[in-house]
Amino acid sequence: WMQSAGGMADQGPEQKDSGSSRQGPERFASLVAALEGRFIVLNPKEDGLQDAILTVLRKHAVTDYFFLDLPFPTIWQLCLAGEHKIALRFSEHEPLEAVLAMKGRADWVWVDTFTRLPLDRRSHDALRSAGFKLCLVCPERWGRPEDIPIYRRQMLAEGLWVDAVMTALEHAQDWTAPLDVSGLRTGGKR
Repeated sequence: WMQSAGGMADQGPEQKDSGSSRQGPERFASLVAALEGRFIVLNPKEDGLQDAILTVLRKHAVTDYFFLDLPFPTIWQLCLAGEHKIALRFSEHEPLEAVLAMKGRADWVWVDTFTRLPLDRRSHDALRSAGFKLCLVCPERWGRPEDIPIYRRQMLAEGLWVDAVMTALEHAQDWTAPLDVSGLRTGGKR
């Protein structure tokens, strides 16, 4: 399970360093150093920052990360350059077929839960067979923390598993807490 690291960079006013604000690559490098050893989800808000981000990651020997929410032309360029630590989106609005067409080019799938859990046995097995790792967006990110136990039960019943869950720290324990499984019939394998 993983916690969103993005919030850390957005907390409070920009820190001051010797009287001047730290911006751009320096501030990002400082954040990367502070997150040493943790998985990082990179969601650049401006296209074209990927090379600078990769330079900082390599400088700090960061290997556990993926890029998220990149425009498709940028995804394609990164893949052609050999970068596979990219998440493709799968949701009720982004089709499974588009993700599967990128088999072997990207490592991750960002399973978004805008209004429901789009992952079912068929999509799960197709994504796993294609070699993708799955990162589930916690429904609390869309204002529905009450759906966490519902999703967990559904995933358990269908034998679905994910490699990571993007959630707020306050809901991390909701994904690992004991779950009432009385009356639950499971049908899948891990």
